[in-house]
Amino acid sequence: MFEATETLKGKTPDGKTFRHVIGKENKGTKPIFDWVADGKQAMMFTIETGATGIACGYVFTDKYCYSVDRNGTGEFWLLIRVDPQMSATFHGTVETLQQVTKDLLAGKEVKVPVDDSVKALTTKEREKLVPALNEVLIKNGSALPGPTTDCCPRQKTRRARTGGKRILQKTPG
Repeated sequence: MFEATETLKGKTPDGKTFRHVIGKENKGTKPIFDWVADGKQAMMFTIETGATGIACGYVFTDKYCYSVDRNGTGEFWLLIRVDPQMSATFHGTVETLQQVTKDLLAGKEVKVPVDDSVKALTTKEREKLVPALNEVLIKNGSALPGPTTDCCPRQKTRRARTGGKRILQKTPG
């Protein structure tokens, strides 16, 4: 369970707590389980279309990232995939990401820390992920079956950077 402690852009939807469903611990989710503890902070970038409409986003923890999708009833955010390759776009602490984001929103020039050893996915590599992503979205009740459903294709990813930005804090429970 996370609580929104600050909204940097956009507005925090009704309710300030967010339940994230991560699933079983495995190689990909282990960094999330190792990181999570009461009081820890994450930063969530989202695209949302209302309280129970389509919503997806990226959650950054310290030096790790995962994608989430809000289920069709708005009850929880489901991990749809881990995104370690996002280290090619940001790699650092949540506190650093908060400051970088605030500075960008203020129009300041910033140097974004990245992991130079990680290569960003190409458009072709991202397109290969779409069928598996669609399957998860459909099961989560947030997308209609169809060949073009994709929560975060390249053009929408750009919009995600200007969508809602929330700082989340892990709450007890």
